[in-house]
Amino acid sequence: MNLSDEDINKIADALFKRLMEQQNKFEKENDTYIVSDEFGNSKTVNEIEYLHFELTKLEELLNIYVQEEKYEKANMLKNKIRIIRNKIERL
Repeated sequence: MNLSDEDINKIADALFKRLMEQQNKFEKENDTYIVSDEFGNSKTVNEIEYLHFELTKLEELLNIYVQEEKYEKANMLKNKIRIIRNKIERL
């Protein structure tokens, strides 16, 4: 049976969608998250570790936007950072 590139892509997309659904279900049931670094290394963390991970990434991006004088984008990130900090304080 020969599969066309289109068939292979459809199968890959369906598989990826199912994997993401399973990961989201796992995270909701277990309050755990899977994070990956820039090298592709993955690990499972709890919610507060995940929020700190996201906060670090957003703060680094904020610094880049400020240096590049992209103030509108920086302002949007500041709001996201504030929301994450509030979530961390509530935990």
